[in-house]
Amino acid sequence: LFLSEIESVINQVNINEPLFIIGDFNINLANSSKENELIKFMDYHNLKNFILDYTRFGINKKKEFTKSLIDIVLHNQNLILKTQVTDCSFSDHR
Repeated sequence: LFLSEIESVINQVNINEPLFIIGDFNINLANSSKENELIKFMDYHNLKNFILDYTRFGINKKKEFTKSLIDIVLHNQNLILKTQVTDCSFSDHR
């Protein structure tokens, strides 16, 4: 549902202009499986993620350490020169 809402917005803009989509998607981009709907979405719309480090660390119900890449910056061109993930003292997200 979330990706379809973003897609409806993308369909209303000029895709030849710079497009930035930034946020906590709650879809783990580190899971590069072909079933990952976010990767399919990015491929279809020619979007690239510019965040390369894990952005969330936690402990699951099995008491196992987890890490994920859910806070992302998507862009359809090459205007982003550098991104950096920094620690945040009041969140489990970096």
